[in-house]
Amino acid sequence: MPETPKLPEIIDGALDARLAGVFTSSFARVVAYDSSARTVDVQPLVRHRAYDPVTGEATHEDLPIVAGVKVLLLGRAGFRISIPIEPGDVGLLLFAQDDVGAWQAGSGEIASPQDSRRHGIGGGAFIPGITTDGESTPQTSVNAIVIEGPTKLGSYLASHKATREDVLSNFLTLFRAWVSAHTHPVSGALAGTSTTPGIPPVPSDLGAASVEID
Repeated sequence: MPETPKLPEIIDGALDARLAGVFTSSFARVVAYDSSARTVDVQPLVRHRAYDPVTGEATHEDLPIVAGVKVLLLGRAGFRISIPIEPGDVGLLLFAQDDVGAWQAGSGEIASPQDSRRHGIGGGAFIPGITTDGESTPQTSVNAIVIEGPTKLGSYLASHKATREDVLSNFLTLFRAWVSAHTHPVSGALAGTSTTPGIPPVPSDLGAASVEID
């Protein structure tokens, strides 16, 4: 004859079952990205722990793809830093405490949830950039902000290459030397024939390889 569960066990089981439906955050992989809406469809990467309602035993199940999740961008009031996102990128998926559909569809004003869900799997935000311990990550700096990859400054329409200081400085040094070679020897009160300084220096590509400005 099975043993009758005691009250503390019943309470613990009820709490575990209730908490199984509470979602806070998890890691997820991008499966689709809408750059105009700045939303992603993501696949959660950590299986969810659930409980059998009859036996009370714990199980692990794959979570479904979460669609239309807003991507968190750093910035506000005309200032923003954005990064390109591709399928396969991994980040932190945050689940909202209440339904945020009405707020997300509005203009940023206070909105009421449209259903009674609490800590549901829908809604929330996605923060790209998480890596595992087994993945290689770029070296970081302890005293500077490092931006790797193609970069646009001012707007996404920026197309003018930023000038590299070292290349420009080297060109100006060569140009000064070329100008200084052009002389007018003076003999008595009359200037002699000027010397030919030769072919003027031709600047190499002064633009940075991966930085464009507006």
